[in-house]
Amino acid sequence: MKPLHLLLIGSLVVNTLLAGYWIKSRAASGNNESNSETAGSQSDSRSRSGRNAGSADLVENSATDPAPNPQAITTWLDIQSADLKDFVRRLRAAGCPEETVKDIILAEVNRRFAIRQREVWPEQFTEYKFWRVERMNDPARIKKQREQSRKYTELQKEKSALLVELLGVDPERQQRVEDGYEDFGNWQEQQVAFLPESKREATLKILEEFQEKQQEMYATNRGIWDAQSRAEQRQLETDKLAALATVLSPAELREYELRQSQTASQLNHDLRNLSISRDEYEAIFDIRKKYGDSIYNYGDVATADGRKQVEENKRAMKEDLLAALGPDRVKEYERGQDYQYQQLQRIAKKNELPADTANKVYDYKSVAEDGAKKLRDNKEMTAEQRQTALWELRTETENTLKETLGEKAYKSYQKNGGYWINSIAPQKSPAPGSRTSEPIIIR
Repeated sequence: MKPLHLLLIGSLVVNTLLAGYWIKSRAASGNNESNSETAGSQSDSRSRSGRNAGSADLVENSATDPAPNPQAITTWLDIQSADLKDFVRRLRAAGCPEETVKDIILAEVNRRFAIRQREVWPEQFTEYKFWRVERMNDPARIKKQREQSRKYTELQKEKSALLVELLGVDPERQQRVEDGYEDFGNWQEQQVAFLPESKREATLKILEEFQEKQQEMYATNRGIWDAQSRAEQRQLETDKLAALATVLSPAELREYELRQSQTASQLNHDLRNLSISRDEYEAIFDIRKKYGDSIYNYGDVATADGRKQVEENKRAMKEDLLAALGPDRVKEYERGQDYQYQQLQRIAKKNELPADTANKVYDYKSVAEDGAKKLRDNKEMTAEQRQTALWELRTETENTLKETLGEKAYKSYQKNGGYWINSIAPQKSPAPGSRTSEPIIIR
């Protein structure tokens, strides 16, 4: 019986120890749950405060909420804070990598700004009703969109400034630059980057004011670009330059005009296929500004005298260009504005042809067209002889172009800018034995 007695005593001791351990564990668990509830309540309070705060309250004074001791940090709740500056300090104090700090803070800032973005432009977050016909040129609609765009831009600037304040850099802007993309969020500042800091804000204000007026003019004219529209555009440009002259020096105003005036915009299009120096650019700019749109006949010049004046203006402008640039550069300048030459350049690049291919083909075109004109003006030839010679000229031209471009690129050129070949002569073989003149070679 003695062994049984000892076994009962030993079992009682073990059970007593286990019960004591269980009671101690429950007490500790209860304390942890109480602490978690308290921390959770504080975190919820901070989160609600962050959601309800405007952008002015996103960064608070955290003097009374110091960064935690890294030794005491045990959970995410010990790091998280509605005060973004404090949040950054806590993340860094916990040893969080800087790139991760940026990711977390950027996500939190974007979350807080998302609500305000929806308020500025709610249409972007609603279902697109594709079956509705919208009045794209409705002045009220355009004005509303301009105001929304302005507010959205201001919101993005505010967000960027906050990120710089928190992290020392705007990670989104930094990423765009690293990826090789132009910083579209900074395009307005780029307009005035050449000016001293002290004049940029006033200049931007003037530019934004006239941008509004220009959009209103477009909306009122509803896409019609007639003589009245052009006159209004010219007057608007004159008024804008006059307003800029009140804040810019003559030299600064000159720099603005060279970069962003109506003439500069036109030259940006006309000179895209020509490599020139700044001196050449300024010479062309001054000549183009002198003649304005008086060298164009938009189809609404009603009188013969008016059309004659347009042609005289063109000749006068060309003489000015020849005097400033010389004949070779003027030839390049005029060629670069020719749609057919532009198509040639695109085809040559697409098919990886030599760099001078477009120039060669363009010269062949001039020779062939001059040859065709001489044949048509030749009164000593019969109609049949003239037609045969024109057909031979066309055949020789086609063969030369095929040799220069290659079969594939030549077929592409026929459909994209090469229609002038058909104007030499119809594609029809001459009657047998009717050849009476030597073919015109254009090699």
